[in-house]
Amino acid sequence: MFSGLLIKFIAGGLIVTIVSLLIDKNLPNYAGIVMTFPVITMVSFCIVPSEQVVSLTRSGLIGLGLTALFIIICSLMYQNGISRVLSIITASLVWFVSVFLIIGLLRLR
Repeated sequence: MFSGLLIKFIAGGLIVTIVSLLIDKNLPNYAGIVMTFPVITMVSFCIVPSEQVVSLTRSGLIGLGLTALFIIICSLMYQNGISRVLSIITASLVWFVSVFLIIGLLRLR
């Protein structure tokens, strides 16, 4: 278990470093694409037992939609003059509430 967490930590840190380097080189379009690189998904597929991959994939698609929602909210708020911090906090709250609502709906099935 610890080795899986370490791999995720290193992979996530690598992506953050690459995004930072691309921003420093004034390449925000490339940084935005790299930002969404599914490194955690790939690592998860490697460490999750085979019988749970289908379930992981389905919930991952839900997470993908929620990530898109997060990005849209942040972008719209920031473009309308709301501070970056407030935009991120608001989008994060919407993301968390949405996750709990979806989990609740899935448990009702």
